[in-house]
Order: sequence, then C-alpha cells, then structure tokens
Amino acid sequence: MNRHWIRQSMVGTMLVMGGALAAWPVAAAPAAAPAAGPSAQIAPSQAFLRLWARADWPLTLKLVQRAWVWGPKPLATITEGYSDAPGGQRLVQYWDKARMEVTNPGGNANDAGYITNGLLVVELVGGRMQTGNTQYEQRPASVEVVVGDGRAGNPDAPSYAAMRGVASLAGDNTFPDRSGQPVIGYMDARGVTNRSDTLLGYGVRYTHYVPQTAHNIPDKFWTYLQQQAPIYQDGQLVTAPLYNWVPVVGYPISDAYWLTARIGGKQYAVLTQLYQRRVLTYIPAFAPEWQIQMGNVGQHYYAWRYGTK
Repeated sequence: MNRHWIRQSMVGTMLVMGGALAAWPVAAAPAAAPAAGPSAQIAPSQAFLRLWARADWPLTLKLVQRAWVWGPKPLATITEGYSDAPGGQRLVQYWDKARMEVTNPGGNANDAGYITNGLLVVELVGGRMQTGNTQYEQRPASVEVVVGDGRAGNPDAPSYAAMRGVASLAGDNTFPDRSGQPVIGYMDARGVTNRSDTLLGYGVRYTHYVPQTAHNIPDKFWTYLQQQAPIYQDGQLVTAPLYNWVPVVGYPISDAYWLTARIGGKQYAVLTQLYQRRVLTYIPAFAPEWQIQMGNVGQHYYAWRYGTK
C-alpha cells in the first residue's frame, strides 16, 4: 500500500558502503543471501542485508505471499549525524517501512541490538527529530497522510500531525484496558474521532493491553505480531516467529481507528494504529494475505527529514 517505490531522485542518493550491496540479489538462489555465521565483524551494510533477508528474502523469491516487513530494496544507505555515535555519525539504511541503524559499528554484529529501528512514528507525529540519545531538533510534524495515496489524491485520510491528538508522546492520551471491546472508533482527515456502531460489522475487538504505553492492540494486529511464518535462516526456509515485535514495531502509541483512505485511487475502510516505529493497517476488502500491512513510514520519514518527495 502507499507508494512501494521511492521516486528515482531519492533512489539515486543511495550510497553503497564497501560494495556490500552493489549486487543486490533479486530472484536468485536463496544461498545468495547472507546467513548468520560465527563472525561478529561483518560490515554494517552486510548486517542490514542479513536482517532484511530473514523476513523479506522469501517474498523476493515469491516463495510466500505476505506484505513486506521492510520493502523490496533499500531506498538509501547513508550516514546521519548522531551525537552518541563514534565521530558523531552513524550508518543508517532507509526502507519503505522503516529505518535500520548501526550506532556502534565496533559492536558484535550477531547481537540482537546491533541494528536498531528508529522511533520514526514518534518523530513524525511529534515533530521532534532525534539527533542523539537525549538530543532533538524541533520541526513541524509531518503532514503526509498516514495511510494510502499521497495527500492530493487522498483527501479523507489524516496525517501524522492530525493524529497527535490521540498519540501518547508524553504520557498523554492513554486508555484503560479495553480487552474484549469492539474497535469502533472512526477518525476523519482532521484527526477528529467519534464512535460509529456501523463498524461493528467488521468484527474487530481489542485483545491485548500494553501497560508500557497504556494502549490496546486489536485482535487482528496482535495475531499478526505473534505469527509464526516462513523465514530465511541459515541458508534455508524455516517456520519461526516472523520477528520480535517490540524492537521492530515498538509499543503502540495510540489505540486503533478506522479511517477512509484511497489506495491506488480506490476508497477503502482501513483500520490504523500508530506504534513507536511502525504503522499497522488492516484492510478487510483486500485478499487475506494482504489485509494487514505496514505503512510506508520509512518513505514518509525520509521525505520529512530531507524534503524529498
């Protein structure tokens, strides 16, 4: 959903570090993708590729049908200023859905925390661009629509900025445990919310409460976050957890709301929830394997930070 490809001007800015991504593997044998090995000293760019391959290599080979976790290829591999990284710079890689980061390139590349995922949704909604562990640059929140086509062809969907009124960025906008209750909140383009009993027909209910941010996760999203799925691991396709959801997606910073959004020019009802690092969407009208997708947060953040469309 949204735009799966960044415009060519953005792709042209991609920097290939040490040649590790120069021959990006597409529709080749699975053995061409890097498997986890004993070496902890692989290049950060190779570590990016390895992390991507775990979830999305099977999609590239068309071995499974599901939505991307990262995207079909990186949008940009660059260094960005970060005060707590060696030399004040760190390597990052942007994808459609997120950003990978290596803040300590001298660390163990096999450690789970070697690559992190930025709190991009928090920054887009709050307008605070993080430049260090405790340093921020204030700028206007993103006015890009959260779901679907761009603003010009998607007038009914709210922007990240419009969703600030329901997002918890400073202990605000929290909710009690709603487990078992139906998800029937609707949000318009201005960020105004109301209850609509007509949404009962979708049969979505809250099922999991997250006390860390005091928000509720709907059953559709909770099942997705907990799923076992085919992944690429140690040179073969195996069934395992698709990912550890908190480091990849983050905690929810809003409850879920139904929106009206245009995707490919067509209008859909879309259940949308903001998380610290990602946006999850559920589109009942889509085929089952495509109903739950991640929003193009990486694209949106790159455009917000660098002024690129």
